[in-house]
Amino acid sequence: MSTYCFDIDNYCCKTEGSDYPNAIPIKEVIEAINRLYGKGHYIKMFTGRGIISAKDWKEYTIKQLDQWGLKYNELIMGKPHYDFIGDDKMITVQELLRDETLESCLVAEIVKAFKNGKKVLVFGNGGLCAEASHFATELMGKYGADIYLPAIALADNSSLITAIGNDFGFEYIFSHQVEVLGKKGDILIGMTTSQSKNIVKALMVGKEGELVTVVICGMKSEIPFADYKFKMFGNDTAEIQNETIKFLHRIAFEVKRVYGN
Repeated sequence: MSTYCFDIDNYCCKTEGSDYPNAIPIKEVIEAINRLYGKGHYIKMFTGRGIISAKDWKEYTIKQLDQWGLKYNELIMGKPHYDFIGDDKMITVQELLRDETLESCLVAEIVKAFKNGKKVLVFGNGGLCAEASHFATELMGKYGADIYLPAIALADNSSLITAIGNDFGFEYIFSHQVEVLGKKGDILIGMTTSQSKNIVKALMVGKEGELVTVVICGMKSEIPFADYKFKMFGNDTAEIQNETIKFLHRIAFEVKRVYGN
């Protein structure tokens, strides 16, 4: 088994400065650490609380971790005994939260769809609109392998987008296209850092039409009806978008690898 060492503030919880009593636990991170603990790994938690103020936060921190339900073997008050770390095995929050089994299931679902003559429809707003185009390009272009798979980014036709927005309303710019283009068994991928109405509506239409629905979203997004849900960790929209494109690159590469075997 391995030893894992995790910081408490702004890794396991959101903390503003030294306002430790109002720290907000990040449920998904705590659950992931608890899974490691349950597998028998040795978990060290550490915190710099009190280093500057010289206040003893140990008893309070123990009670707080207990309230959060976090399971660990050792609590270090202060930083671990090293000045710098250079290690290719350091775990980011996103890597800690990564569900490789669910990713593999999605890859298999997409490959199955392609082999059955289906396609991918992908969409998002703002920066995620660009990432939707990026993902469609990776599937249809040379990325990863000389395998070319049908994918449509639903915001790429500006004439259609403005027509739908003008005639029906912005909320319908994706859902209307899903109604027209979507076929049973297609893969529908919506991306939002929050719970954008036009994204949610399109996913609902896809669900009703028996498309395979996938949502890539922020940690606080709640879209329970999607077949696959992947939450991207990030302190702001830009970080969530950065994690999203890494995820999409990984999925595109694995889809082509599996499809070609």
